[in-house]
Amino acid sequence: MNPRPALGFAAAALVGVLPVLAVPAAPPAPAVVAPASAAQAIAPGPTADPLPPGPPLVRVAPPRGLPPGPAPGIRAAARCDPPRADAPGVPSGPGVPSGPGSVAARLRLDDVQQLAGGRGQVIAVIDTGIAPHALLGSRLRGGGDYLTGGDGLDDCDGHGTAVAGLLAAAPVRGDRSTAPVGIAPEAQLLAIRQSSPSFDVPGPDGGRRPAGDTATLADAVVLAVRRGADVVNISEAVCLPAVRAGAAGAPLQAALRAAAEADVVVVAAAGNVGSGPAPPTAGSRSRCPAGTTPTC
Repeated sequence: MNPRPALGFAAAALVGVLPVLAVPAAPPAPAVVAPASAAQAIAPGPTADPLPPGPPLVRVAPPRGLPPGPAPGIRAAARCDPPRADAPGVPSGPGVPSGPGSVAARLRLDDVQQLAGGRGQVIAVIDTGIAPHALLGSRLRGGGDYLTGGDGLDDCDGHGTAVAGLLAAAPVRGDRSTAPVGIAPEAQLLAIRQSSPSFDVPGPDGGRRPAGDTATLADAVVLAVRRGADVVNISEAVCLPAVRAGAAGAPLQAALRAAAEADVVVVAAAGNVGSGPAPPTAGSRSRCPAGTTPTC
């Protein structure tokens, strides 16, 4: 039995989508070209070389007064100072799971994990980074950082760390009664920091915007496949005018097609609210958005 379908669930459906991705003011030269075959676009690459730093970063103060997310303990593991206990876009209200017990019951994780727990699979989390945590243990490794050129094991927002916990948290010493258990607790995690609302970068017309855009998201998908990912989780949405979706999203669509050709499962969030999917899930057959409630 192939265990990967059991892993192919967008963790953002439980944590909240990180709505920070932007579109470059003018579509740049595509970083990813639609290949004749996946092998031409995604050749084996190094596993630990640092990425070049992105545009100049400016640290911004985290917003206050947001409701706590469903995994505050894991979120608080973010290593930046001060750590964030929550993140933008966390869904709340009636019908939204609010703790590890309710999530596990809704997804029937005990039944799923009788069939597959993720052993031998690598899940790349393209997000705000993943901070080391006891519930992730030695199964976490760095994949790259498009913000500072590091290894992806810093998380100033807590969002990526919470996503990683929902995907693959495993109780210390096997005690499932005192700690949350992820969807695939035996899987390996590959951290790729690609965006962060805690940092601003130069934006159009001399302004500034949160770090992360569709160009680096496309690059991150290709990087994840080159570094051995079996599953790629994208818990982000894109602020993208419909009239620009085709041209601005072309590199990302090409990266997703190449990943699918390489037999990599790519799962992206459908958005936090409403019934219509938001990019990058909209308009592609490469992956399937997932949710646990009608509004999430």
